[in-house]
Amino acid sequence: MNPLGGTAARARFPTLDHDLSRVDVTVVGPRGEVWRGAEAWLMCMWATYAWRGLALELATPTRMRRARQLIETLSAQRQRISAALRLRGEECETCGA
Repeated sequence: MNPLGGTAARARFPTLDHDLSRVDVTVVGPRGEVWRGAEAWLMCMWATYAWRGLALELATPTRMRRARQLIETLSAQRQRISAALRLRGEECETCGA
């Protein structure tokens, strides 16, 4: 796993926005597909078997707007949510974060 702002990621994916201050979540698929923001979160959910059904439900055209709003709200409040749940972020050994 390469951090988005790292040299290797910049070389491998030159067309992506590598400015970490503007990027929420970016997922790159095996064939070069790129999803950003709420769509990327849904792809992460879909890739996790336990959440696949919900991801498919939220990805419908009628629910995508609400899914985007929910994901943006949760993302903006992630530090408060983690503190309330007493969750601690662990350092990423692979990416050095």
